[in-house]
Amino acid sequence: MPPIVLPRGVAIRSFCACLLLSFAAGPGSGEEESREVIRADHGIRLRLPGPGWAAGEVPASGEAFFALKAQRPDPAGEVSLTVYLCDRGSIGDAPTARAVAERRWRDRADVVSLHLRTIRVAGTDAPALDLIRRSGGVDHAVRQVFLLREQTICIVQTLAPAASLEAVGTEFASLLASLSLSAPTDPRKAVEEATLRHRQILPRAGRSRPPAECESAANPADVSGTPG
Repeated sequence: MPPIVLPRGVAIRSFCACLLLSFAAGPGSGEEESREVIRADHGIRLRLPGPGWAAGEVPASGEAFFALKAQRPDPAGEVSLTVYLCDRGSIGDAPTARAVAERRWRDRADVVSLHLRTIRVAGTDAPALDLIRRSGGVDHAVRQVFLLREQTICIVQTLAPAASLEAVGTEFASLLASLSLSAPTDPRKAVEEATLRHRQILPRAGRSRPPAECESAANPADVSGTPG
């Protein structure tokens, strides 16, 4: 099953091998500080809910130009929260991003159920969707929340085995309550990364349309950029 990300599919894969930067909550006087995860260059700040959690940048998927994942070990399967950033492009706004994502998810045979929600994240009542995706006889619960931050569509995604969802609900609530999305400290860098990402993806996908059409919220892909 490929790692779950933006909407052409959900993928589940080892997180640890992908980490470029990591922060882990541990015991001792520095525990509070170690739980703070800050990427000011991309305007992301969150707080890990407790011991066992780690966070770091992972390869961006689809046409996202940046992805930050927080995860903890769980014998039942992946338990994670990922923030994806992609160029706003012609998608326009968060409700439109969700509508396109919903359409793509509903086309998948492995999606068992899908419901639309409104979730408060980063101080905003944002459009969201909840779905169950079945793979190998196991159900995985996915929530995607769509927010607009200036020229960036932010997709905040939680993933857990459906059987573990109630047990991890408090941790997800803590992560979402701590999440802050603000303007990046270096907007030029963010734009350059987005442009570079589009240049890498468009030739591989054989597309002729411009990067401004950003499909990331509409077409989930695995971390290698291959459609799921």
